[in-house]
Amino acid sequence: MRSNRKASILILAGILLAGVVAVIPARAAQSSKSAAVIDSRITADSPPYRIEWNGTSGTFVRKAFGQDPELRQPISFLHTDAGPTGFAKYLVWFLARDKQSFSLLWCYLNDSGGAFDCWLYQYPSNQLTSLHFTGDYRFAAPAESPPATAMPDLKLPDPPPYSGPAFTYRNWTKVVGALPKVDLRSPRRNGAPLDTSPVLKSVSQLIVRPLHEVEVGSANGWREGGWNELHALAYDAAQDPYYLILYSNTPNGYVVDLRQARIYAANFGDKVTFEGATSSGPLGNPLDLTPETKVHRYDRHEIVLSTAEKTANPYLDVQVGIEFHGPDAKSILVPGFWDGGGTFRVRFAPMLNGVWTWTSHSQTGDLDGRTGTFECIGEAPGVKGFVNVQPVHRDTHHFSYSDGEPFLPALLREPLPAYTSLSTGSKASDAPGPRVQLTGLDAAPVQDDTSSFIAFQRFIAVAAQKGFNRLVGGTILGPAAAGLVRANDGGPAFIGGSLDQINPLFFQSMDRRIAYCNGRGVVPDIGVGTLDDALFTQYEPMALYRFWAYVLARYDSFDVQWTLFEPGAGPISQTTRKAAEQFAELTRQVDPCHHPITSVALNAGAAPVAASAESTPGSQRRSGGGAMAAGSSAPRRVVPADLPWQDLITVEGGDIGTLPYYGWIQKPLVILERPLVGQETALSPDVTRHRMWEARMRGAYWSPANVNSADPNALNSVELKWAGHCADLFRHTRYYRLAPRPEMLGGPSESSADRKRRKKAEAAEARLKPPPPVDDAALDLDPFDTDPFDALPPAPVPKPTPMFVLADPAREYVVYFEEGGSLLLDLLEATGKVDTTWFNPRTGEYSTTKQIMGGAYTSFTAPDANDWVLYVSRL
Repeated sequence: MRSNRKASILILAGILLAGVVAVIPARAAQSSKSAAVIDSRITADSPPYRIEWNGTSGTFVRKAFGQDPELRQPISFLHTDAGPTGFAKYLVWFLARDKQSFSLLWCYLNDSGGAFDCWLYQYPSNQLTSLHFTGDYRFAAPAESPPATAMPDLKLPDPPPYSGPAFTYRNWTKVVGALPKVDLRSPRRNGAPLDTSPVLKSVSQLIVRPLHEVEVGSANGWREGGWNELHALAYDAAQDPYYLILYSNTPNGYVVDLRQARIYAANFGDKVTFEGATSSGPLGNPLDLTPETKVHRYDRHEIVLSTAEKTANPYLDVQVGIEFHGPDAKSILVPGFWDGGGTFRVRFAPMLNGVWTWTSHSQTGDLDGRTGTFECIGEAPGVKGFVNVQPVHRDTHHFSYSDGEPFLPALLREPLPAYTSLSTGSKASDAPGPRVQLTGLDAAPVQDDTSSFIAFQRFIAVAAQKGFNRLVGGTILGPAAAGLVRANDGGPAFIGGSLDQINPLFFQSMDRRIAYCNGRGVVPDIGVGTLDDALFTQYEPMALYRFWAYVLARYDSFDVQWTLFEPGAGPISQTTRKAAEQFAELTRQVDPCHHPITSVALNAGAAPVAASAESTPGSQRRSGGGAMAAGSSAPRRVVPADLPWQDLITVEGGDIGTLPYYGWIQKPLVILERPLVGQETALSPDVTRHRMWEARMRGAYWSPANVNSADPNALNSVELKWAGHCADLFRHTRYYRLAPRPEMLGGPSESSADRKRRKKAEAAEARLKPPPPVDDAALDLDPFDTDPFDALPPAPVPKPTPMFVLADPAREYVVYFEEGGSLLLDLLEATGKVDTTWFNPRTGEYSTTKQIMGGAYTSFTAPDANDWVLYVSRL
């Protein structure tokens, strides 16, 4: 049974997504008909729409959407114009109707093809939307006008109020106008003057209701300079409805008889003039047919929308989102976010090359129905996409970029955050530092006179130069019981003591920091806060979900990782555990880039240590900064951190000897070395280095403890230097193919052939055999809790002189000698000549490479009693 908080997240999803979708107008679906068109047909989709047309009849379909059932309407062919130069051969008009609504479609077609663009106008929602259809079609212009398809019972509801710019035409207002008489003629063909066409029909006593304004920009493919159009709904003396199109550059226009499905040309006597119009028309709703905006694949495309409407709290009161239609005919809904004043932004990173169109949706009038087009033109030089877990056809214990290139994380804990009290935090206007309102996000170094940001820039620049590319940490809320929130040069994240009082200045400053990280090749973490029961007692769950949805909308288009929670103090309840799952569900819903999701858990295991060995380096290395100090006589215990919604496992401190348990899980494993309070000096630098290498050799990625960004020498610590050496070695390997292979260490006690077969069988069995089943309900497991349990089998006890091997048999081997010594390495599959190199993990120096013969067990002895790394390659 789902908890109440599950309902909360669904409500929130409704606010963000369904709430945005709710303002997406019900789309009339269409298919076109032309009795005079020979061998013309269309079968194409632009979800949720579909056109099915056989050249003489057809249907326009709006598929079932949310609570709205499928809608099917017959479609009528109206007219063909010459298409815009360089874009399409034909502009084809279609009309779809039912008894109380209609849609006009302007389709840009060629003789045949698989895709086309379309402008869809819908009444009574008064929405003009750009669509990209894909499928199969053929079209040939008809030799004569098609016969009318009457709908005598058409009865339209009253039109919505006009929301476009002010205009001048006769004595019309934004509300109503009148035309005593209009002569209707056949639409012009081949450039013939309108007045040469015979009058087919005259209508009189037209009462006109303006609907909307359209701007056709200069890059329209027909004529230079562009123009503006006024679209209106009119009724004649017989109460028959007509759709009127008047122009700013000519008195001639169009009239569509909605009841009879016929189109006419008309001379309206005067041009329409719009307030503030230029040769290309006023700002507003451009109808440029050729996209002028070029966006690189994986790059942020930011759309800025503004509203003049005033609300008490725009963060709470206004929802806005954009529906993007890609070249694959699929649509993506992306929520927007408030950025201060009347400004709302939507950020989107396109993944597919080609033309994208978009439409904004909001319950706020001047944020709704905005449209645009851009073209995704492929990656910028050197861009590989976003970092994610390696796909399943490779080893999912590692990471890769979107383009498939492996990514080797060199992790660094984020500088300790500055916190302020939520209840006493200063208002944004009182926060220290300059107020910088961003107009864009430039990943290049930003010159700023805010000392904290300059310090952050310097820290990241030096870290990137040293090879660190992952910044771990970054939760915005501190411990909930203390009511702490993060602050920067923009002030605290929230003002007024409430999570519902977002401070845009804080997030604008955070924008710059994350953009700067990405510009330096660094992938930062973003998270909610500390996970404990206090998080959901101190804060309203809906306020937490709303805040996190805001963060997702703001930072999804960056290269980031969602590390949702840091571990809290003590056990957590089942309700809180379920709430953590709901945050993950929300993240999946709002994040179209699918960045990796994880949460930090305490690795509470500790190795068994004999009383006589309590102070030995090995025991300290294994138990390290975990919940149990070295010297504990308790049996080995471990708390697994695997949760179905996590893409990788992240644990903090603890017993390195427990890592084989996590190896069963087909996900990357990250170890954060952060000593617990009171144990900050428990680990010597040499022990830290040993723990780092043992973690890496057991298949985990390791992060050193916190550093102080205010200390100019923080990045020169010996621990970070050793971490850099470790990353440098693995960059010279195909690390994404290496796996722990302890069975390859030892000596031959049988024939080489028999031992080879046995070792292979043992290795295969070890990799494929799952751990014994555990009854989670009976044990009441809590991945975020420090309470250990004994259900899993004991982990293997390290050799007295620990040695570890990572191998891709027959190709590459990395062996770590923690305290020198000798071993026999199984090189049976590495036949022929192999290269051997010794690496000093303390200095980062390599020995001269030597060649030996493989194909047998080979003895190696470390240069001395310190730790060493042996690299063997047959690549």
